[in-house]
Amino acid sequence: LAAARAVTGHHLVRVDTSLATIAFARPGVALDLGGIAKGHALDAARAAMTAAGATAGLLDLGGNLLVFGAGPGEVGIVAPDDPQAVVATVTVTGGAVATSGQYERYVEDGEGRWGHILDPRRGLPVPAEGSVTVVAPSGELADALATAAFVLGPRDGAAFVARWPGASCVFVVPAPEGGWAVLRTAGPGPARSP
Repeated sequence: LAAARAVTGHHLVRVDTSLATIAFARPGVALDLGGIAKGHALDAARAAMTAAGATAGLLDLGGNLLVFGAGPGEVGIVAPDDPQAVVATVTVTGGAVATSGQYERYVEDGEGRWGHILDPRRGLPVPAEGSVTVVAPSGELADALATAAFVLGPRDGAAFVARWPGASCVFVVPAPEGGWAVLRTAGPGPARSP
C-alpha cells in the first residue's frame, strides 16, 4: 500500500494546457480513466447521433444514462441490496445520470467485502455502504462526480458536487432503523422519493 500511495494523487500529474501535454512527477505514476469512461462514451455517442441528425434520445451504457433533446424523464434509483426496489427517482432533462457504489463490483474474503472504488488517500476500498447518483450536464462530468462524491461521503461529497454548475446528487445510505435513507441536494433533476 505504501508503494501504491507513493505514486497516487493529482499532485503528481503536471498538465500544460498551452502545449496540451501531461507529465508525471515520478516514475510509476499512471492515469486510469475508468472513472469517466462510460460518461465519456455517452457524450461521444450523443455527438455522433446529433451529427447524424438525431434530435432526441435516451442513451444507456451500463446504468449510466444520457438524455438529449427530449422532455424530462424520470430515472429510478435502486436500493443497493435489491436492484428491483426503487428508493428514489430523479428527473432528467437534457443531461446525464451516473451512480457509484460498492454493491455490484466487489470481492469477499475471510476479512469482509472489498469494493472496487478506492480511496486514494488510504489506498483501500471505500468502506461506505450505499450509493450516490449524480445528475449533471454531461456524461463525463456525472461519471466523475459520482465516483468522487462516493469517496468523499454524503456531507463532503454533496458539497463537492454543489460546486459544479448544473449538478446535483442523491445519496442512498443505511438508515439507523434499517433499510435505506435518501439524502438529496438541490440542483437540476431534483430527487424525490417514489
